Amino acid sequence: MFTRIESSMQWPSLSVIIPLRNAEKFLAMQLAALGAQEYPGVWEVVVVDNGSTDNSENIVERAQHMFSNLRYIRAVDRSGVGYVRNVGTKEAKRDFFVFVDADDVVAEGFLRAYGDAFRDHDLVAGALETESLNQLSPWRFPPFTGSRCIALGYKPFIIGCNMGISRRAFQDVGGFDEDCMNGEDVELSWRLQLKGYEIIDAPGAVLHYRFRDSIGATFRQTVAYAEAHVELYQRYARYGMPRSSTRGAIGNYWWLVMSLPRFLFLWAPQERERWLHKAAECWGRARASVLRKTLYL
Repeated sequence: MFTRIESSMQWPSLSVIIPLRNAEKFLAMQLAALGAQEYPGVWEVVVVDNGSTDNSENIVERAQHMFSNLRYIRAVDRSGVGYVRNVGTKEAKRDFFVFVDADDVVAEGFLRAYGDAFRDHDLVAGALETESLNQLSPWRFPPFTGSRCIALGYKPFIIGCNMGISRRAFQDVGGFDEDCMNGEDVELSWRLQLKGYEIIDAPGAVLHYRFRDSIGATFRQTVAYAEAHVELYQRYARYGMPRSSTRGAIGNYWWLVMSLPRFLFLWAPQERERWLHKAAECWGRARASVLRKTLYL
């Protein structure tokens, strides 16, 4: 399924939607990168604030001169990035939505690559680059996205910080599920595919991705993602999502126990973070399995 732009001289109109909360540390970099984009078509930026108490609004105001259409709105009725993005789409005025996050940075040619892809397609995955913003960070598991990246042994997905969807496809499935507090991008990607939409990659739509800036923040993020795995299985097992391997889970627990002394006394930071990542994933899945009464380890 796709929306075709008949004339090669026409460019799809774009709404870039940025959800945020207390993003003053990085927001100016993202807005500056967007302000430097050269895009022949009509486009706008919609910043949606989920209750910031910092200087984010002032940063948006100071960036107004870089844009022909930059709007700042508040969405405070509830928490959750799915809710915030949905509010952004209701305020957006263009035909195609591009979702990015406030702490990342779009690369040169980002919008043009999306515009090219949207000529023939409704559901587009941009690309991620992880080196330029993370030189001083400890080793991280690289995020993945796109048509060839199968999530949890089921279907591909588009990461929410670099996702493109036509307005008609977004409305066709009802947008983000606001009750899905983590993994909302996976859930929407799967729902769209079950509806008949195909993920198309736009390798030129590069986003410089920023990892969490501490091991503790990364651990908490991984726990939240792992808890989302259980919720996704609860929702999509009926559509063919496979259960996680119990044997594999036992192997993970065994590895964590047996390698604990090396984690505490011998390993380099990169190896220690690998252990913490696996521990966070195991803990998140086990906790959510108990809370949701659904076994997915």
